[in-house]
Amino acid sequence: MLASTPLHHLLLRDFLALVMTSGNVSDEPVAYRDSDAVESLTGIADYFLGHDRRVHCRNDDSVIRVFQGKPIFLRRSRGYVPEAFGCTRRSSRSWRWEPS
Repeated sequence: MLASTPLHHLLLRDFLALVMTSGNVSDEPVAYRDSDAVESLTGIADYFLGHDRRVHCRNDDSVIRVFQGKPIFLRRSRGYVPEAFGCTRRSSRSWRWEPS
């Protein structure tokens, strides 16, 4: 990973490289509470980086594959949402958002 925050710069002073990922086992939801991550990932992760700031909504990373030189989204998430995307199929239902 490239250092993108001051904390990452401090950590990378003492390590040649770091591999950081969201806290989850394959096909399981992201463990967004520190206690859940420690419980489910002990034995898999060497270290845990926690914070005292509560996470209210877990969020996966976007997943993109390049096909014929163009990116194709397999999962649109952090960094690409709520950006709009085109839809070629029309729906028979009418829908309108009305603020409350």
